[in-house]
Amino acid sequence: MTFVYADPDVIRQRQTAAATVLVKLLAEQLPQAAWGITDVLDPSNPGEIDGQISEDSDDAAVTAVKAWARRLGAAPEWKTDTILEVAAPVDGITVIVWTLISQKPSSPAPVAVSS
Repeated sequence: MTFVYADPDVIRQRQTAAATVLVKLLAEQLPQAAWGITDVLDPSNPGEIDGQISEDSDDAAVTAVKAWARRLGAAPEWKTDTILEVAAPVDGITVIVWTLISQKPSSPAPVAVSS
């Protein structure tokens, strides 16, 4: 199967849009993450930014993802027993923030999400 990539000018526009959203988010007082810009090559996807949370403890990492969830107005989801993720669009760019922990909490607390 041959994959058709987006036009190079479109890719640059998508990267610029994603970087602009990231700069806007970095200006806010939110937990730090390691960021990447992804999916700009796919013609059907406008792009996304992906942030991985790394903290000293599982509790701190989960708390950081929950802070991002409140900012994004979306509920975090357990993708596996060790990966907690929240995703939502910001200015047309999908923002994904996630963490990998050693073990899912036995009774994860709900996250209050403001819309």
